[in-house]
Amino acid sequence: MFQEIQYGPPNTVSPRPRTKHASIECAHLGFELRADAKGEGLTRGAAINDATTQVLRGSNGLIDCLFAGPGRAFKKPGLVIFIPVIFTTARLWIAKGDLSAADLATGQLPKDWGTLTSVQWLWYTYNQSPALSNRLPSSTPDVLDLSAALQADCARTIAVVGPDGVDAFLCAELPQWL
Repeated sequence: MFQEIQYGPPNTVSPRPRTKHASIECAHLGFELRADAKGEGLTRGAAINDATTQVLRGSNGLIDCLFAGPGRAFKKPGLVIFIPVIFTTARLWIAKGDLSAADLATGQLPKDWGTLTSVQWLWYTYNQSPALSNRLPSSTPDVLDLSAALQADCARTIAVVGPDGVDAFLCAELPQWL
């Protein structure tokens, strides 16, 4: 779910969510694993949340600066899609398996639960709080149900790029895909 903004003269701004289905890996839960190796810093477990908060605050701040302020006058119409990106030195892994296999009492997964696959970059969908959102009017059409409305207004997809995935991400055909 990406933030798409259509704008035009004299001062019309129309935000809406842009949904695309990726052929590469997509994650909805992020977990930080540390090896306690030299240079890894404190083991707080908040690096994913901190980076996600920072990139969403920055992209929504840019949206507010460009489109939500008073006195904006656009000379010609246009369309912009915002794609937040986190570049990290961490290795990225995708776990494939059925989470419903977890024991409901303990939350433990069976030993043969699934597989881990190393990836160069991935899409991470995060549910942003209202404090991280931009000030544009809600982009939710009236015909959506509650689940779709929450996803349109709150869910944002972020590209997370590992150290070996910078070239692959920058060479991806994102404009054509979007």
